[in-house]
Amino acid sequence: MIDATPITRQGDPPGDRNQHGQAMGAKGIKTRRRLIDATVALLEDKSLRDLRVAEIARRARTSPATFYIYFSDAQDVVLAAIRELPQSTPQVMALAEIDWRAVDVRARAEDLLRVYAAFWQQHARLFQARNLAAEEGDARFIEARMESIRPLLQRFSEAVAAAQSDRRMPDDLDAYATAGALIAMIERIAATVRTYSRGSDSDNHGPMVSAAYILATTLGCR
Repeated sequence: MIDATPITRQGDPPGDRNQHGQAMGAKGIKTRRRLIDATVALLEDKSLRDLRVAEIARRARTSPATFYIYFSDAQDVVLAAIRELPQSTPQVMALAEIDWRAVDVRARAEDLLRVYAAFWQQHARLFQARNLAAEEGDARFIEARMESIRPLLQRFSEAVAAAQSDRRMPDDLDAYATAGALIAMIERIAATVRTYSRGSDSDNHGPMVSAAYILATTLGCR
């Protein structure tokens, strides 16, 4: 069975500081946690643009004044939540660390896509909010998106470079750009799984298998 369990949240590291540069104690860390959790809950029904500090504070059972001790605005707390959820999860990275020339590479590629999609769907509202803000040009969300996917992007880039070295792939392709194209495909498949599903796993089997074939043949050139 594929392990699609999300990575464990580690919370705020010891010595983390609030907006005023003050080291947070246990109470401060708990308050900050409540604000993040309240924001994530509100995003289930609201867009990023519609989030209001007062509503976040109320749901977290605190005040706007307290909110501003930990975050500068509603977007800032969303970014904090996003940074806890890197898409390059240990499960995904373990599946990406394979010999892409192996006989069973298509099955492994399909496993990778299914684990990736399961994690995406579990946190879909956060990822959707992040991507929309990034596509609108918000530099903070652009960087958060890149930070989230960078390890997997690097792994795919290395696989492309290896295929080029073995003459399994044209050397006039840019390895990083090719890896980026694969990531874009995988992310889109993950984001639209529910769109094509009507309640049965077989409903989204086709797109997932097709994307896995593209991934396996591109990196393995079989």
